[in-house]
Amino acid sequence: RRYKFVSSPISDATANGLLKKTYAQIQNSIYVTGASGTGFDSGATTNTIQTYDETLSPAVYSYKGIANISDAVTPGIGFVVFYRGNRSSGSLTNTSPANVTLTYQGTVNQGAVTVSNLKYTNYSSYVYPSATFIKSDGLNLIGNPYPCTIDFNLIDTLDRKNISKTVYVGRPNSSGFSGIVKGVAFNSGTSYIQPGQSFFVQTTVNNSSITFRESCKYNGSTQPMRLLSTPGSKITTSSKLPKLLRINLQDALNIDETLVEFKDKNKTTFDLNEDASYMGGSTVSLSSVATGGDQLLYNGMPSISELNDIKLQVNANLTGDVKLNFTDLSAIGNYQMFLKDAYLNQVVDVKANPTYQFLIDKKVPESFGASRFTIQFKEPLYVQISEFNVVKVKSKSDIKWNTENEFNTDHFEIERSTDKVTFKSLATISKQTSDMGASKYNFIDDSPEIGVNYYRLKQVSVDGKITYSDTLSVLHEKMDVAVVEEAQLKIRVYPNPTVDKVVVKLPDGSDQNGITMSVFDMQGKKVKTTSYEYKNELEQNVSELPTNIYLLEIRENKTNKLIGTSKFLKQ
Repeated sequence: RRYKFVSSPISDATANGLLKKTYAQIQNSIYVTGASGTGFDSGATTNTIQTYDETLSPAVYSYKGIANISDAVTPGIGFVVFYRGNRSSGSLTNTSPANVTLTYQGTVNQGAVTVSNLKYTNYSSYVYPSATFIKSDGLNLIGNPYPCTIDFNLIDTLDRKNISKTVYVGRPNSSGFSGIVKGVAFNSGTSYIQPGQSFFVQTTVNNSSITFRESCKYNGSTQPMRLLSTPGSKITTSSKLPKLLRINLQDALNIDETLVEFKDKNKTTFDLNEDASYMGGSTVSLSSVATGGDQLLYNGMPSISELNDIKLQVNANLTGDVKLNFTDLSAIGNYQMFLKDAYLNQVVDVKANPTYQFLIDKKVPESFGASRFTIQFKEPLYVQISEFNVVKVKSKSDIKWNTENEFNTDHFEIERSTDKVTFKSLATISKQTSDMGASKYNFIDDSPEIGVNYYRLKQVSVDGKITYSDTLSVLHEKMDVAVVEEAQLKIRVYPNPTVDKVVVKLPDGSDQNGITMSVFDMQGKKVKTTSYEYKNELEQNVSELPTNIYLLEIRENKTNKLIGTSKFLKQ
């Protein structure tokens, strides 16, 4: 049960005494109640059908109930309907929210349909209660006036003068909005508006108008998605779409997306010709914040070379874990990009870590809002890596990379991780050439971990700036047989089989700085890790492990050198 965004394909002006008007025909299929007025179903005072009034102060609710069930609908004006379910399947209080098809009878709208007197009210003098309050200057709810699909991109610019290039369509099976901005889809939106669908546009001046014509009707061979259905694939509306920074915030139910375009002469303040206001309404909310505090769905910013940072606003309805996903970095080019988390006091390299998981705690205001996250930009490192590969060679990882030039480069560091989160440095490699020459590099990791190993290059410039390559991975399912046999000669494990513990006898001469004992199951998953100071005999408790065969591995802490391995049976 929720409000649906609806429009009418018929003309109420031509309805005669034998035909009901739009609202009354909706009442044929679902219960329609009202707080006041005539013709409504009794038993509730909820305004089932509401229109949107842009002129109402931001301090009050902008939707208002219709006065009478017999009121006429102006063609091209949208409204919302609270859907309780099929009228024929129960009473007002226990109606099951089953599917229902609204059927209209009357003269269909055709030819040119002009929606005039669209409002724009400047609320710049209004003091919003918080920095994250959504501003609604110029928002108007209009609708498809025809009994067929239209393509908003086919509406001539002259027919939508003083109307922004953004369409907001309510998402039927989730929450929030999808649509298009300047031909670019957001939240899996589309430029197609289904029959019976209403949507928001934003005006730039008061008393604006928009004209729908027969030429904007969709006549393609592929049927677009139906009204109120789950959004399908994204619609590519132009071959000259701009490169964008795309970010989304995700919880267990929904994804909310924000977009940033970088272009010379754009402003950091809100500009309705280049930007799109954020609408909200989802279980999670994500927007970028313009200078002045405006929340933006689409933020047209100056070129990156003129920027230092962009603030993000994040929120959720409930306390819980969410993910910030950077899904398109094509607009960033060679620039470095970092995410600063002021609440946790940490900075993350976005190119190396495009997904950032964090907790929103509704009891802790610092964990959400517009002050937690900032995107920071830094000058690019001028090394150009033309190739970076990692391959498994027996029990080792062979890491190779080529550069086309190394201007401003000091050195490389090879880093490895087993979880793609925490990386440690394996080696530091100085650059080979004088700035502009091409170079080839090779490094062998002699002691990779059992399981998936993640590798990346850390590139350090002469002035200390850091950037990272893409992260590559290789799987080492088990050690090379020859290495295992040699290592097994160096340690002894008893009792074997065992019930609760094993004792490991080590050879003399191991690293006196300490050793690490790891236990793996037969799928290569590490199930136990313990660090020890060196001594000839070590004791390991394995009582909690299920009955199975396990591989025990001993490595030196300082060098990660393999001392020995042995299998044992836990009974």
